[in-house]
Amino acid sequence: MKVYKFGGASVKSAIAIKNIANILHTESSDLVIVISAIDKTTNVLEKLLLKYFNHQNFDDEFNFIYNFHIQIINNLFTDKEDFMKIFKKITDSLYKYLNTKSSDNFDKEYDAIVSYGEIMSTQIISEYLNSISIKNKWIDARKIIKTNNNYRAADIDFNITSQKLKEKIDFIKHKIFITQGFIGSDNDQITTTLGREGSDYTASVIANLLSAENLTLWKDVAGIYNADPKFKTSATKIEKISYREATELAYFGAKIIHQKTAKPLMDKNIPLTIRSFNNLVETGTTVSNFNEKIFPVVPIYIFNKNQTLITISSNDFIDEYIFEKVFSIFRKFKTRINLLQNSALNLSLCFDYNPNNFENLLIDLNQKFKVRYNSGLTLLTIRHYTEKTINNCTKDKKILLEQKNRLNAFFLIED
Repeated sequence: MKVYKFGGASVKSAIAIKNIANILHTESSDLVIVISAIDKTTNVLEKLLLKYFNHQNFDDEFNFIYNFHIQIINNLFTDKEDFMKIFKKITDSLYKYLNTKSSDNFDKEYDAIVSYGEIMSTQIISEYLNSISIKNKWIDARKIIKTNNNYRAADIDFNITSQKLKEKIDFIKHKIFITQGFIGSDNDQITTTLGREGSDYTASVIANLLSAENLTLWKDVAGIYNADPKFKTSATKIEKISYREATELAYFGAKIIHQKTAKPLMDKNIPLTIRSFNNLVETGTTVSNFNEKIFPVVPIYIFNKNQTLITISSNDFIDEYIFEKVFSIFRKFKTRINLLQNSALNLSLCFDYNPNNFENLLIDLNQKFKVRYNSGLTLLTIRHYTEKTINNCTKDKKILLEQKNRLNAFFLIED
């Protein structure tokens, strides 16, 4: 059996969803298909969540999501009456939740609300495929992906998830199963999420636990490139890459795969293929136990925008106790540090700006330290760098912080 994962861009419209049918027509293997929310839905649900949590009117966001999905439904189904009962039940459930008082736990509310994007997309796609005789069974991922209650960054319980998967997935009864990426539930059946872009990780966990022969991630690009081809037209496609190298790139912020994706595959030596849903002739990139790091060997450029640099000053020396205090605050606000540098009396940290928690993060830091910060920065990472590539990328740029090690060069740049 195989696992396919379709991201938001690959299901962004009725035409895109019909293209999934074209892909499935050529596949004869048993399949588990993991699907993300329809393109941009998660972003709008996050805006809706903020208004709900702050007791503001969210009707514009709710109506946008409803109408956006209705437009796709109208373009997919010739007879939509039966499916509209299913879809209305989902949206009524969301609206009912939004008309209850929110708790004071933002992360818990995030998981409860944003997860509706995946529920809507998978129901639409599952029913559409059934309507054109691509028979499949829809499964609620919250019934099979079991996690702890670390909302917005939940950890999967592999043992319980394995048991639930084997109870629900029976290829004798159905050839194709469709479920959601990104979401799961804790022991109290409360919805959890695995973190942004977590659908890739869902797919890799399912591939691991079902011992799949392959996992394919269908994306809007024909594989992994040494730079984002949307911004660098001369980008080189990487034909083969090792699990470890792919994990490093994801950790540094490359929008390739979720950084946890490779480990479950590596544990069972399951190859990962990244292919374009727009170009079925293109073979894509293979991620496996490749002896070399990458082929061809080229520098890899990763641009992370919307970065913030905080510099913390202390009257004491920057030692392990200062580190511990600072890290505990960042853990409290679930903020990952992308780059760190210290001197005797200063500690500088670079991280993704998050409007939902930045002000509270600053308040906590200011209670213990003197804090300065810059926002709107770009973190450039060059992996397998040369001095020539560094010079080409940083010429005439204002660099606030830089680091190098054997394989990587980092530059925090003012836009």
